[in-house]
Amino acid sequence: MSYERNFGNVTYNVLFNPPLYLVTQIDAPADVATMPIYVDNQGPFGGVAGVTKTIPAGSLRHVDQNIETAYAHFYGLSFQHEVLPALVAKVEYSGSKGRKLYDLADPNKRGRR
Repeated sequence: MSYERNFGNVTYNVLFNPPLYLVTQIDAPADVATMPIYVDNQGPFGGVAGVTKTIPAGSLRHVDQNIETAYAHFYGLSFQHEVLPALVAKVEYSGSKGRKLYDLADPNKRGRR
């Protein structure tokens, strides 16, 4: 049996929540082929050259406070038999099965209760 360490990728995601961060997508206006490059730290929200945008809706990241440690069972089976002198037949099988594995879920999808 092997246990998975609850490494940074699982818990680190919550650092990218408001008020310090916002995960969102900013689309270019219909009449602009590409988004301009901003040198101002406020980017498109800073009013550079008269361009301002309302901050779009973002997404929140949540880690289940009851997260369980993921683990895997590893197993194997081997059978070897001498069928003739100097001739051996061997069959082997190995496998694994993950349990309580981490996943990305959106519990707020429409239609879910």
